[in-house]
Amino acid sequence: MFALIAGIYSSTIPPPLVFLFLGLDNSGKTSALESLKVLHKAPGPSIPLNLIRPTMGVNNATFAINGRSLTVYDPAGRIEGRRMWGGYYKESHGILFVVEGLSEASTGARLEESQLVFSTVSASVPNKPIAIFVNCPDLERRSEIGKLVTEYFRVSFYEGRVKVFLGDVISGYEGKKEGAGEAIDWLVKMEALGMFSDGDDDRPK
Repeated sequence: MFALIAGIYSSTIPPPLVFLFLGLDNSGKTSALESLKVLHKAPGPSIPLNLIRPTMGVNNATFAINGRSLTVYDPAGRIEGRRMWGGYYKESHGILFVVEGLSEASTGARLEESQLVFSTVSASVPNKPIAIFVNCPDLERRSEIGKLVTEYFRVSFYEGRVKVFLGDVISGYEGKKEGAGEAIDWLVKMEALGMFSDGDDDRPK
């Protein structure tokens, strides 16, 4: 009887979610993760923004959103670190791709590299939702940079599978969902709705 009750109970509990935080080095991936740990009261200490250092291996954290347990993996964004990303694709339910939104990084080679990496990621997970978080502390230019990223990354071609969110990594530390908080909520919602299924590469040609 106990086994039956336990089986019924476990069948009513949604399985834990797994999300990846990807992006170039120094884009703000780890800062976004730490801010979400503060926002969602993750167990264990969080790292203050001024003490965050570049990721050397893989960071991870587990917390809950609306009663749903989720684990986030934050692998290194440097070229050599990107080689390990593929090992996490299969088990992940969605991806938060962080783009550095500082004005000087929003044009030229840095933005081009970010777009190329994003294109490779999106092609590798054609059946998973991707939230692009534009980490932009400059409130006055945030909308402008967001439009630039939306157009340059050709978001409209993904027909709802990719969505852009604007904000600053400090928001979570201040108890606000703006940016990364909204992005992770959207990923949870997309998974719950079962919006995407296996399909072909939908990368813009």
